[in-house]
Amino acid sequence: MRKKTIIHVIYHLGRGGAESMLVQVLKELPEYSNIVVTFYENNHFKNELVCDELICLNKRSLWWLPVAAFNFRKIIKKYKPVLFLEYNRTIM
Repeated sequence: MRKKTIIHVIYHLGRGGAESMLVQVLKELPEYSNIVVTFYENNHFKNELVCDELICLNKRSLWWLPVAAFNFRKIIKKYKPVLFLEYNRTIM
């Protein structure tokens, strides 16, 4: 049986409270396929991050938001998640 998918969305993976919480939550959800989506490549948790896939949308500026939204829609269609978890109040 295929694992159910959860998509975790976070601005970036620099050292901070939301980022640390994401790393801890991922460790508690091994029964799910966990996909982490970020807007920037900044990743300070390389060895600690336990996920099935890490996807960076490479949002370069506010003008790239429509492109990032389009790419995010493709991710949703591909993985068909049962749940989205978002770890920052704002993504701009």
